[in-house]
Amino acid sequence: MEKYEVFFTLITLLGKNKCQTGLNLFMKTKVKMVNNQADRKDKHEQFHLEIFSTLQPLPGVELPRKDISQKPDFLFQCGKSVIGIEHTEIKKLGSLPGSPSFAELKGIHRSIVRKAGHLAAKHGLPPLNVKVNFNPYYRFKLKGNQQAVQGLLGTVKKNLDTIMGMDTGSSIKIDPPNPFVGISLVYVTPGTINGKVWLNNHRWETMEPGVVRIGFIPELQAAITKKNKKHNEYLKGCDKCWLLVVADRTKADQKFEFTPEMKIHIYESEFEKTFFMEIAERFLAELNTKKA
Repeated sequence: MEKYEVFFTLITLLGKNKCQTGLNLFMKTKVKMVNNQADRKDKHEQFHLEIFSTLQPLPGVELPRKDISQKPDFLFQCGKSVIGIEHTEIKKLGSLPGSPSFAELKGIHRSIVRKAGHLAAKHGLPPLNVKVNFNPYYRFKLKGNQQAVQGLLGTVKKNLDTIMGMDTGSSIKIDPPNPFVGISLVYVTPGTINGKVWLNNHRWETMEPGVVRIGFIPELQAAITKKNKKHNEYLKGCDKCWLLVVADRTKADQKFEFTPEMKIHIYESEFEKTFFMEIAERFLAELNTKKA
């Protein structure tokens, strides 16, 4: 009986060691995933800040960011004061009923844009931020994809001098490929604006299909109100705080168009300054506000 007991004890210990090894591996993988998500979030928000800085002078010298949990998101030294900028993204309150799903086309669209971007780099084009909107009802054939790739690359190359001449930080809308290959809109921003490099490599992206919301005061006020509730918390890390509300119309749930009525509307905001920025159009507006 003694030998059997030793044998079962060894089996039990081996089983425990394997479980512990598996648990350690799981925890390392989980930590790595969390770190990757944090890194992506940090780069995403830094990208928005860089675009903002081409449209609006920053309030001072940027202080090192501790991590993505820092509140407010960005801090700047301005003389003896510290001014913060809190960043948030605005999304539609709800999807429109009956809107068709274009998920099956996303892979094809992204493949076309990605291939065109790779060719642009291979041909020596300077870094560009290219955003492409496809006709959602155009059905691609297997032989048609290469025509779309070449058509997209061709129209960018054709308009390259005009694109590189942009110095305002705004994207330029260029003519879609002709003949028609399923591409409806092309927006391009050079990677260097006023001598400042904000993009080191090509970034070619698809604009997700969806309906553009023209005029969105309720959604914008809702985004501001949500941040108003945390304003006192933000002031623990700075003397004054700005709010930057961002939309990117290349995303299906962020397709917004700012209207003249929205410019004169008075929003309730606790922040020193409140801005709305649309990424694709490189549009920025400082909002009229009153204390909530």
